[in-house]
Amino acid sequence: MPFETPLLSLTDGLLHGGAGFDWSFVDAVYCISLRERPDRSAAAQLQFQRVGLAGRVHFFRPAKHPKSPLTGIWNSHQAVARHALAAGHKRILVFEDDIKFFGNVTARGLGHIARTLEELPASWNLFYLGHWPIRVRFINRRVLQTRSACTHAYIANHSLLHWLAVARFEDITIDPLLRKRIGRGIDAVFASIGSTYALFPMLARQSASPSDHLSEKKRKRVRKARHLVTRTRMRELILSHLMRPNELFVVFKSLVLAWATGRAGQSGRGQHDQNWPRLLPTQLPPVAERALLANANDQGHTVRAKAG
Repeated sequence: MPFETPLLSLTDGLLHGGAGFDWSFVDAVYCISLRERPDRSAAAQLQFQRVGLAGRVHFFRPAKHPKSPLTGIWNSHQAVARHALAAGHKRILVFEDDIKFFGNVTARGLGHIARTLEELPASWNLFYLGHWPIRVRFINRRVLQTRSACTHAYIANHSLLHWLAVARFEDITIDPLLRKRIGRGIDAVFASIGSTYALFPMLARQSASPSDHLSEKKRKRVRKARHLVTRTRMRELILSHLMRPNELFVVFKSLVLAWATGRAGQSGRGQHDQNWPRLLPTQLPPVAERALLANANDQGHTVRAKAG
């Protein structure tokens, strides 16, 4: 497997050279970067230097999928999950190589994340450090329960790792509403599984670097107005520059909704709703569903090379 082993552990050099950035609330950090894009790999390395992660990241360098970028992205995230489980990891941080950190990454902020992860419900699956929120609700002033697009920065809990390691992309049916708004890639799948949370405000956005997400053939087919966004360079520019404004807009809508429901005596702020959102992808192998729904304290699952 094309994994590049980091030179340092997450705790090496924290007192001298690590600038106080303690990422040890996860067992390992990974970054997915295509072999064909050394420019993006180099850019990600510079970003990691800013936040104390230089030399501490497992780089996964797959070749570009010959036919389907969506399948290639799924396969890459699945390979990372399998690698993490084989190494005995229970919680990992996954980046994509278009990661770009905001200036709010601090030692104190990382300490807050560490405490937050321990306070989440035991069955949490995923915690975003960067995302394109679609729908959110506040758990507290720094944590959102969310449905989101984008997978450039997220923490995967062991339940998600076990599920992702065995799930088959071709067997997953995505909710039609999510498919219409997000698409049919891995971020739409993550938006469907439930028990996903996010840090507010987010720590990272996507860069505007040209993406390999769309095939060149599809990029050329601009037949409708919306294709200017979904099939051209405008897509990367919007995701990069409007990710934080979109976060603020969606959060504002959430606060207005919370105010309205609160006046009606239905306020749910501060409560973890296990059924919000709860749209499990259908047609998953039974072992995948069991792994996804497992309690976080249950360590009895094993990973199989193939699902089904």
